[in-house]
Amino acid sequence: MPVGREWVYLGKEQGQTLGLRITVLDETETFHFGRVKVITRVVEEVEWEDTNANGVADPGELLEVSRNYFAHTDEGTVCYFGEAVDIYEDGDIVSHEGAWRADTKDNAPGILMPAAPEPGMSFQQE
Repeated sequence: MPVGREWVYLGKEQGQTLGLRITVLDETETFHFGRVKVITRVVEEVEWEDTNANGVADPGELLEVSRNYFAHTDEGTVCYFGEAVDIYEDGDIVSHEGAWRADTKDNAPGILMPAAPEPGMSFQQE
């Protein structure tokens, strides 16, 4: 995923218009597994209630901002190493529910997409 790549999606859920912007940031996050370190790319997801359906996250409309950590193997498999999460209500952060890191106790990285995906493959995350 090239740095700066961005996707914006709008949709309806239970009568609300929601927006989702996914951006590949020019940032990295390092994970340590004993003497091994893995440098991941940070991908930000911003979700908001788009009350005026303009595709822009206006102040007070934020629902969640997460920073996801991805890396790929030499063979091309994309691995997921966790995420930092901010949950919003009325413009204030109220929770970090769903946050996790692969380098903390009882956690491990997962496969987001294998180098050679095949129909029917699925992978459990988080």
